[in-house]
Amino acid sequence: MTITTSSQGKAGQPVAGTASFSKFMRVLDAIAGNAGPGVTIQDLSVSVGYPKPTLYRIVDALLAEGLIINKGGQLFGLGPRLISLASQALESSDLRKVCREQLMALRDQTGETVHLAVPVNGAMTYIDKLESLQAVRMNSRLGSQVTFYSSSVGKAYLAALKDDAHRRQLVSAITFEKFTDNTLPGAQPLYQEIRDIEQQVFGRS
Repeated sequence: MTITTSSQGKAGQPVAGTASFSKFMRVLDAIAGNAGPGVTIQDLSVSVGYPKPTLYRIVDALLAEGLIINKGGQLFGLGPRLISLASQALESSDLRKVCREQLMALRDQTGETVHLAVPVNGAMTYIDKLESLQAVRMNSRLGSQVTFYSSSVGKAYLAALKDDAHRRQLVSAITFEKFTDNTLPGAQPLYQEIRDIEQQVFGRS
């Protein structure tokens, strides 16, 4: 069964509050995506593009709900309520339960840290992780996101897709950024890696 959602009400009218909710989510995403000591209103203004008076209203509302916290001065970070909700969502994930044994088998077979990730908003989101039994640990956390083109899980997901039109749609939406010297610079090198994975892992020619 497929369930679809829409922001349109009766007679094609937008549902009240949809635009405001979208703004709140963009601000939360911007705060969650910061791995440093926190973000300022100025940081948010640059990343999401909203005027500062709008951002102050959104931040005040998020603070009141415990979704973000003031980390000192004008620095803001994720709050305990949001972290609790995220933890509950992960713990109740049926996908994590179904894949747990396979993850353990893969970890034991390879001796490496393994991740379970799902596509969310044009990136891969980690929803489970089993650390390697070796001393060297991988610096990643549940809920964090990685790009399709610069991560093993992203490339594997694209290679596993059987719907080529959907894959091309995902790749066409990518804005390629250089993270390291080995980061793929564009769509064509990514497609080449996808083809290599298809041949090596899935036996497709």
